Amino acid sequence: METVFSLARVRPYASPVATIGVFDGVHTGHRKILSATAEWAREIDGTAIAITFDRHPERILKGNPPESITSLEHKLHLIADTDIDVCVVLHFDQNMAQMRAERFVREILVEALAVKAVVLGHNARFGSGGTGDADLLARLGAKYGFCVRTVSPLEIDGAPVSSTRIRRLIESGELDAAARLLGRPFTLRGTVVHGAKRGRDLAFPTANLNLHHEATPPSGVYIARASLRRRKYWALANIGTRPTFSSCRTGNKHVEVHLEDYEGAECYGETMEVKLVRLLRGEEQFESPEVLVAQIRRDMRSLEAFRREIESGSKSA
Repeated sequence: METVFSLARVRPYASPVATIGVFDGVHTGHRKILSATAEWAREIDGTAIAITFDRHPERILKGNPPESITSLEHKLHLIADTDIDVCVVLHFDQNMAQMRAERFVREILVEALAVKAVVLGHNARFGSGGTGDADLLARLGAKYGFCVRTVSPLEIDGAPVSSTRIRRLIESGELDAAARLLGRPFTLRGTVVHGAKRGRDLAFPTANLNLHHEATPPSGVYIARASLRRRKYWALANIGTRPTFSSCRTGNKHVEVHLEDYEGAECYGETMEVKLVRLLRGEEQFESPEVLVAQIRRDMRSLEAFRREIESGSKSA
């Protein structure tokens, strides 16, 4: 997939068919829209284009947006796994927020991309104040010479799939339910950054992840599967505020991952993706580092027992 971060870098595409959305989580509902876009493009020997934004619009519109299900990097990674040919990432700022719907269509869809067709989700909105919808787009399509199709909502477990619904499931720890709506296991994806190196001092070195504003499930210690440098590792993932160490208490959640059997070099700056398999225990404050280490050893034994069950075929991960 080609990714374009500036309209000035857009090149001529054959019969572009575009869709527009935040696509937070790239869930099953989004994939239905992306698939419809790609299928229409194939019908006319065209190019399937997804238009999205470099940040959640609510970060500008409301100033206090929800945590995203997926960071921009993670979102692009997931869109690249679909049949979309090109992803255009627009910079969402005050100018974009104030752009009227018809100007958005004229400058971006018509003048920059020369679209032949546009696909919208049933409740998609664009333009300042969310005044742009499928009906307006159809009228503008007749004016500027492109066709429009809408995609009906996808329902799972009796309700429409939405990013808001998935976000609530993640934050409440209902990861299996979130996975059904996502159409994939819920994962955390982030960059390995420097931490206090406290895990190394305790003989259990951890990779600290910068999730770039991704939503996280409840605090606790999880059995996990981590992907790093195209390899998979069993792991313990700790999500929380590090209450045992007063110098680390900031109130902010941290994600630390201890990879079992990792013998590679330091991986700062690398991307790691972590699938949370099972919650072992909630976050606890321990009397001393020594008591914490004893608990980590018990957690490691639980991880090893779980792995043996997986390898014997009595469980699935």
